[in-house]
Amino acid sequence: MAQILEDGDIYFLYRPWVSDKDVESLDEVQRLLVVLHPWARDRFLLLIVGRKRLPDITSHERSWWLPTRW
Repeated sequence: MAQILEDGDIYFLYRPWVSDKDVESLDEVQRLLVVLHPWARDRFLLLIVGRKRLPDITSHERSWWLPTRW
């Protein structure tokens, strides 16, 4: 039986390059961010995704983000 550790919201944000107004591909994205907002707390957790990609599930990759607290 699964146990819920925390409830909350997840937001995916991106920052385009300065010269680009509209983003049509991943090459036009400067930074990918993930924001976690636990409902039980007043804080946000900002994850900066390195190399603009999410982890490979098959290899159990763990070093794809840099934690930053707000």
